[in-house]
Amino acid sequence: MSGDHPTAEAHAHAHPNYWAIWIALLVLLGVSLAFGQMHDARTMNILVFGVAGIKIALVMRYFMHMKAEPWLLALLMVGAFLCLVAMFVGVAPDISWRSGWSGR
Repeated sequence: MSGDHPTAEAHAHAHPNYWAIWIALLVLLGVSLAFGQMHDARTMNILVFGVAGIKIALVMRYFMHMKAEPWLLALLMVGAFLCLVAMFVGVAPDISWRSGWSGR
């Protein structure tokens, strides 16, 4: 009798549409590449890293299945994301103040 109707647990662990997420990641890659062609380095960095954060969230949530993990593991992932933000804050001024490898 219970086999006729899907349970709430089966609905909670249903697999997402991985193809749609993959296509969204490809579109966001194109957006990142387009933003990378901007002449204003500061704006470019903010936009590219912002799109990268969205891609990180998609990969972590769906491909790494973080939405089904315990809160402590999710907290560790947030810590890793904050390390990424610290790297961005540390690298962005150097990129913004220089005009390429030659330093001219």
